[in-house]
Amino acid sequence: MRLRKSAPSLTALLVALFLAFSSASSYGQILEDFPVPSEDKKEIIVNFIEKHPELTDKFYDLFRVMTKIRNSYVDEKTYEEILNFAMKGTIRSLDQYGYLLIGDEASRFVKSTSGDEKFFGIGVGITEEDGFIVVTKVYPDSPALQAKMVEGDIILQVDDKNVFGLGVEGVANLIRGKENTQVSIIVRRKSGQEPELLIMTRKEVTMFSVEYKNLSDSVAYIKINSFGEDATALLNEVLQKSAGSKKLIIDLRNNPGGLVKSVKYILSSFLEDRKPIIIEKNRNGILGVVYTERQPNQYIVENDVEITVLINNFSASASEIFAGNMQYYKRAKIIGIRTYGKATVQEVRDFDIMPHDSVENTKLILGLTIARYYLPDDRDISREGVKSDIEIRQPNDFKAYEDLTERDLQFQEAVKYLTGNSPAKQP
Repeated sequence: MRLRKSAPSLTALLVALFLAFSSASSYGQILEDFPVPSEDKKEIIVNFIEKHPELTDKFYDLFRVMTKIRNSYVDEKTYEEILNFAMKGTIRSLDQYGYLLIGDEASRFVKSTSGDEKFFGIGVGITEEDGFIVVTKVYPDSPALQAKMVEGDIILQVDDKNVFGLGVEGVANLIRGKENTQVSIIVRRKSGQEPELLIMTRKEVTMFSVEYKNLSDSVAYIKINSFGEDATALLNEVLQKSAGSKKLIIDLRNNPGGLVKSVKYILSSFLEDRKPIIIEKNRNGILGVVYTERQPNQYIVENDVEITVLINNFSASASEIFAGNMQYYKRAKIIGIRTYGKATVQEVRDFDIMPHDSVENTKLILGLTIARYYLPDDRDISREGVKSDIEIRQPNDFKAYEDLTERDLQFQEAVKYLTGNSPAKQP
C-alpha cells in the first residue's frame, strides 16, 4: 500500500512514536537528563530512535495505521487527535487505574485539585438504574434539601431537557452551573403519580467525608465517604461526639478510597501508634512500610469499645486498608461482602509545570501505577480484596437510597451483632 502525500512529516512521526511507545518514566527521565530548549527536542527523539533500531518495524506499523485512520475513518480526525488517542491507549492498556490528561483536561485537573476551580450545584448524589437517574443522597444545608428533594426521587428533566439515558455524568453536567443561577428539575417521587417541579438556586455545597448519627445511648453510626484531606479532623470531631458510646458502626460501603496519609492517621485512633498497616512493593521489591501515626490532640477509642465495619464491592483503596487492618489487628468485626480489590499506588506526574509556573502551563499529566500495597500479613488486596467476617448480601432489588432502612441487611446485621442478637454473636 502506498502512503498518500497527506502523511505527516518524518519528524512529527518520530515525535508521535516516541510519545506513544516509550514508558512515562523513561520520557520523564530523558527530559530531566536533557533540559534543553524546545527546538532541540527533535534531536533527543532522533537519538532515541537510533538507539532502538529493533523498534523500526513497529514504528512503521503505527505510521501506516495512523495514516489509514487519518485518510479513511468515517469521522475526520487530525493527526494530533490520533496521537492523543495513541498515548491514552498506551496508559489504559497497562491497567485500569492509570490515566493521561492532555491539554485542557490537564489544566482543569490542576485547577480542581488545587482549589482554584469550584463547582456549583444542588447537593445530591445520583446513580443510574435502567436508564433512569435516581437520587441516592441529599446533602445537609443544600439547595436540594431546601427544595424538599429526597432519596429515591427519579430525575426526569433538567431545564426542560429529558435526561433518560444520559448517564450520571451527563446529568451532573446539566445540573452544575454558575453560582446563584437557577436550575429547574422535574422529579417523580417513589410513591407519587404526578411529576413535581423543583426550582433551585445553585451554590457551592460542602460534601463532608465523614457523617455521624447517634442510634441509641450505646450505639453510634459513623459513615466515612472518603479518606480525603478533611477526613482526619472530621473523624476526630465525630469520635468525640460518640465518646459515650461503647459500640460503633463504621460504614465504608461505596467508599472509593482517598489518601494513604489520611487512613494512617485515622487508624491511629483505633490501633497503637507506629503499627505497620501496609507494605508497598514495586518491581524491585519492598519500597517501604507505612505505619500508624498519631496527631496532636487525636481522640483515641478505648479498647473496650466494640466495633463493626461495613464493606461492599465498592469499598476500595484506602477503605480496604482501613478494613483490612481493623480485621488483622482484631479490632473490629467486618460485615458485608468482599471489597473491590484496588491496592495500587499511583504517581501523578505533571510533565510541564515547573517552579513558579502557573497552572495554565500544564498540558500533560500522567497518573501511573508504580507500586502495589499489601496488608501486614502480606495479603494482596488486588487479588483477594478484603473478605468479610460475616458475609451478608443485600436483597437483589436493593436500592442505593435504602441505606440504614429495614431493607439494609448489612446495617441491620451490624446492629444485631453489637446488641448481641446476631447468630454470629452467640457463643
